[in-house]
Amino acid sequence: QTYHSAFRFFQTHNPRRSTHQYHDTNHLLKTATLVNLLARRTDLPTEFPGIPKEQFICDLTLTMLGHDFAHLGKPDDAENISNAVFYLRSLGYFDVFIEEETFTKLVKLTQYSFDDPNPEIPKDPYLGSAFQLLRDADQLYGTIYFDRRVFEGLYFEIGTRFGLTKSEFLKRNMEYVKSVKLHTR
Repeated sequence: QTYHSAFRFFQTHNPRRSTHQYHDTNHLLKTATLVNLLARRTDLPTEFPGIPKEQFICDLTLTMLGHDFAHLGKPDDAENISNAVFYLRSLGYFDVFIEEETFTKLVKLTQYSFDDPNPEIPKDPYLGSAFQLLRDADQLYGTIYFDRRVFEGLYFEIGTRFGLTKSEFLKRNMEYVKSVKLHTR
């Protein structure tokens, strides 16, 4: 019931719910579904002192639902994340679905850097597991669901920023996909 209500929240409130951009509601719903499935099937720890497995999975899922909410398309992903937290707070997301402190701690793990696309895994077991599951769900979305709409959205948000033609961007993306490091099995 929580997931269904949260899905409806994003379908209603996300300003980018049906755009031709990569970070739309489709991205949020599918990455949330992926992290939920990965967390249920992983060999990574998913239960921690004071945090039962189902709570951990729920927190990851609700974080992925909001991780790119109202995405600005800024090269500095910290700005995009800060914007998501601001809007989710103003819409009451943290009053209903997940504690703001938990969300903020987890969403920072999804922060992407063009300079360091494969950052180190945090040493803390809770953050380490969360990082690997969240990052894998985000990375898998761009590969599993890769179609013309996803490509066009990525090109619009990223390719044009680098001044690449669509052909050049496709080549760049193919190289990027080859370099993706997944953590889950």
